[in-house]
Amino acid sequence: MANQLAQSWLTVFPTLTRTASRGILSTVTSGLMGAAIAPIAAQAVVQFIAMPEAIAQTTLSERVISVGGRGSVAIPSTQAVITLGIEVQGREAAATQAQLAAQSNRLVDWLNQQPIENLQPQSISLSPRYDRNSKLIGYAARTILPLRTAIDDSGNIIDGAVTNGATRVNNIALTAAPAELQKARQEALVLASQSAQAEAGVVLESLGLSRREIIGIQIQGAPTFQFSTRGDSTMEAGAPAIAIVGGEQTVSAFVTLQIRY
Repeated sequence: MANQLAQSWLTVFPTLTRTASRGILSTVTSGLMGAAIAPIAAQAVVQFIAMPEAIAQTTLSERVISVGGRGSVAIPSTQAVITLGIEVQGREAAATQAQLAAQSNRLVDWLNQQPIENLQPQSISLSPRYDRNSKLIGYAARTILPLRTAIDDSGNIIDGAVTNGATRVNNIALTAAPAELQKARQEALVLASQSAQAEAGVVLESLGLSRREIIGIQIQGAPTFQFSTRGDSTMEAGAPAIAIVGGEQTVSAFVTLQIRY
């Protein structure tokens, strides 16, 4: 009989150790009386009492601090991203479109002979024009041409473009070359990572804690452009030359580290 009771206790013991926190320990123990199972019951109680310590050790081993760092690198703006525009008006739709095409072709032919990059004509549109009485009086055709050039050449490019058919300068953005932006971003990421690790070290050391391994990394950041905008200006041939001076731009990166301690 004692052996059968012992076997019954061993059968329920795994369930007991998993569910003792719900009060099953007292219920099962009271139902299994006898000297034959007392050593097993004592062992179960000892194991149950030891469980909180094991849980505490597991919780302590999973402690994590999350800390962020920022890195910034200043680089000179050496290029201008210019968006030119052409707008023509006419009484007939077909004639207006033909005039825009001729004017655009003349401008593109001239630009292709200049020191520029990434010339991509886009956004061609044709829309009706009305007077105050909502009477149709003609049509307006428009197109834009974005391009990239060195800042030192940008003034001459704009002046020549107006002479050769451009009617607007929609925007001028001053920036660094793509290769320089990528290099600066990499440097900013290094600085951000170092900053995050240094801050984590200061906090943990002040609390008497030791850093372990990095278990998570999040990266954010993008180049910040310095803009010099002409506000969708209408240009006229023969106007004084435009002087464009480049400045600096800051490339920033943000890194968040999750560090186990």
